[in-house]
Amino acid sequence: MPVPIICASAALCQFAQAFRLPFSKPQFKYFEIVLVALMQIEGRRTLSEMQRHVAARWTLSGLSRFFACSSWSQEEVRRCWQRRFTLAMQEAVQQEHHRLWLQRPVRAGRPRKTLVSGYLIMDGSTHHKPKGKKMRSLGRHHSTTYDKRVPGHSLFQGLYVLLGRRCPLAPKMYRTKRVCQQEDKPFQSKVALSVACVEGFAPVLGTKTPVLVDAWYMNQRLWKAAKRRDFQISGGIANNRLLRREGADGQRFWQSLSEWAKTLAPEAFEELTWPSASGAQKRFVHCVRTRIPHLGACQVLCVKDERDDQAKKVTFYVCSLLEASVQEIVNALAVRWEVETFFGDFKELLGSDHYQMMSDTAIVRFWTLGCLAYLFLDEQRAKHATIGQTRRLVQEQQHHNLLAWVFQQCQQADTLNQVQRSLAA
Repeated sequence: MPVPIICASAALCQFAQAFRLPFSKPQFKYFEIVLVALMQIEGRRTLSEMQRHVAARWTLSGLSRFFACSSWSQEEVRRCWQRRFTLAMQEAVQQEHHRLWLQRPVRAGRPRKTLVSGYLIMDGSTHHKPKGKKMRSLGRHHSTTYDKRVPGHSLFQGLYVLLGRRCPLAPKMYRTKRVCQQEDKPFQSKVALSVACVEGFAPVLGTKTPVLVDAWYMNQRLWKAAKRRDFQISGGIANNRLLRREGADGQRFWQSLSEWAKTLAPEAFEELTWPSASGAQKRFVHCVRTRIPHLGACQVLCVKDERDDQAKKVTFYVCSLLEASVQEIVNALAVRWEVETFFGDFKELLGSDHYQMMSDTAIVRFWTLGCLAYLFLDEQRAKHATIGQTRRLVQEQQHHNLLAWVFQQCQQADTLNQVQRSLAA
């Protein structure tokens, strides 16, 4: 049964009102419809499915125009949710500083400053569109699901993780050089998108910002951009990169990471705990402070699942924190998995790849409102609850409101046809 707008959960209505300013009155109606639909739909999150699941006086063509050519600005919406997240977290950061100050060890000398870290994570996700030949900005991108290049759109996404809360940044569409030439648009590589994200990012006051990326983004431009902002940076690194080593005769030389790993004896690895959502996992890590060409001084980690694994099974990570312990670096690296969890929830629960829109503007706007719906669910998420569990709770609240509304209409002695007309109003 379609859910009327008046039966939306109270929390969702209050959340939507906080974003009233960027929309005109007709646009705000469609904005509310999209939020209710993203909470309600279990199948494909297409515009036609939204029409079947939300009862209101609106048309499919009107919703299509809302995404494709209405005058609202997704950047203004993004600024609104960024301000909302910053204001909500400012007090939490101060409380965390106070808690850490009370727990600091008593020692001689000046006490160390307390440290609260807010992680900036960046990654991309391919949205496979095998039948979308007429869609704008359609290119071929590598998909980890199919382990090959597939036709579709590439979403570049930043995620800010602070004290257990997650805030998506503005979604961007990555276009290949070929697509940019066809559409006469300036080309921006994924590296350029990540650098622009770091340069324009505004962290919550009183926090340090570690930047976390995978090996695809780890390069000189991003490394220097993070260092200029006084951000720490950590992430994966390809095994063909070089590191500086010192021979038995004291001579320094360059060696690839893969060759270096082959020289490490099993006893050179120490057993550490690698945090994860499914529980702490055992890993074997060897860490060395060295230099990487174009990156400079850093710490390099060689990680194995088992101590006696062959060199080809190892993973390499690099970190700009020169004085951090190995366990501290591992704890930071483990946070990067939050963006993979985000992409999984964004696709499965909010249908970020279900769109059937022809315009690239409409697609980015669909992603933007999906990120906003994710922010709402993260705000409502109780401790240790998942985004999916929170969404089901919102659905239950809306179903309860719908039954209460129908019951009230029937008590007022309305006919069945009148109740049916009210549902479509």
